[in-house]
Amino acid sequence: MLPVYARMMHHRSTIYLRRHFSKAIENSAIDAELSSLINDLTGVGVHNSIPKSKTSKKTANIRRIQAAGTVDALKQVCEKLERPLNAETSASLLGRFSSLSFESRSVGEAAKWLQSNLLSELSSSLTRDDLRVEDALVSITSLISMGITSGRLYEALLSSLTSRLSTSLSTVPVSLLIRLAAAVRTHSVQLPDETQNLLNECLQLKTSEVESTGDAISLLINVKLSNTWLEVVLDKVKELLPLMSTGELVSLAACLASRGRRRLDILPLIAAAFHANPGRLTVTVIFV
Repeated sequence: MLPVYARMMHHRSTIYLRRHFSKAIENSAIDAELSSLINDLTGVGVHNSIPKSKTSKKTANIRRIQAAGTVDALKQVCEKLERPLNAETSASLLGRFSSLSFESRSVGEAAKWLQSNLLSELSSSLTRDDLRVEDALVSITSLISMGITSGRLYEALLSSLTSRLSTSLSTVPVSLLIRLAAAVRTHSVQLPDETQNLLNECLQLKTSEVESTGDAISLLINVKLSNTWLEVVLDKVKELLPLMSTGELVSLAACLASRGRRRLDILPLIAAAFHANPGRLTVTVIFV
């Protein structure tokens, strides 16, 4: 039998999970919407002034891009797309090349093909003055993920992103900011100081908008947080904890340990979530 204190903490944790689970479920719809932004850009910032025929054509193009299941299939889609490519289509192509090449472990090969066959064409639409901040974020995150961190397009996107983060913050999905921060850390990329500072400021201001468990964990792992900011992030993590997978719970526990944080209001909840989660806690999950 558990000691009295442990039983009491487990009981309190169970009550917390029940009270907050319904709220977290409501947020799961937002989670799904945010997590699909990099793959479906057609619904972000589409102006009412755009004719329906153009909107439908753009949507169809992006659907074909997202339907491609391999890098080779995506190359074939590229050949059939109507020219000139618009910014949304170009950003979607980069995002899809990044995700498919990562899945097939062919990032280097895909990057070389892009640089030889498509990058200059994508630059025409992605270096325009009216480029949306969402397209700039998706594009530069994709380039970083594929190791393309030099050249005209990369430099232009850096400049565009820096100027737009300071003027379009309210419209920027926090999920895209977190993905950029994760790519920068994962690939050891050094952003210009001005860009990095703006990214951190935007992330801090928009932490309250995080609704995805993956985004919350990624923010905790990939961003250098001040003590005050860390407490805000941990409160958000606590709110989303009932929705976390076993792997995310392991990552959370490991991150708290590495930071030396013993949040007694979170640790019992992690233990209770492990107990309530029917998924197996395997060696693979622990060491991923």
